[in-house]
Amino acid sequence: MKKILALVLVLTLVLGSFGMAFAATPADVQDTDFATPVDVLMALEVVTGYPDGTFNPDGAVTRAEMATMLVKVLGLGDVASFVGASGFSDTAGHWADKYIAVVSGQDIVNGYPDGTFKPNAPVSFPEAITMIVRALGYTDDAASIKG
Repeated sequence: MKKILALVLVLTLVLGSFGMAFAATPADVQDTDFATPVDVLMALEVVTGYPDGTFNPDGAVTRAEMATMLVKVLGLGDVASFVGASGFSDTAGHWADKYIAVVSGQDIVNGYPDGTFKPNAPVSFPEAITMIVRALGYTDDAASIKG
């Protein structure tokens, strides 16, 4: 828990201490409460938006998008260009296959028992929390909330 709080505190201090020049804000987030956070994530190259210039803030985050964001947040984006395929039966040729390979190789994400990853399926809240906890270096037990 201390590590998570420290990460949040560091990000708040760093991002709040300087101004950033941003690329064009996607039209579907301009003049909203989340325009600045989207701009920051785009400037840090954690997210890019969609090819049509939108961000789709009301859309669900897919498992592939979550894997990609984790790779970028962990600073492993360059590694993705050197890895092979992820090995899941449903990710061959998928745009995020190399990102999925990186985080699955780090034991941050898992596939399903049938050998699939389901990259276009929405990431569930428990899946997202588990991925984040693992990315921070904790075990799966840390993702469980004890009463």
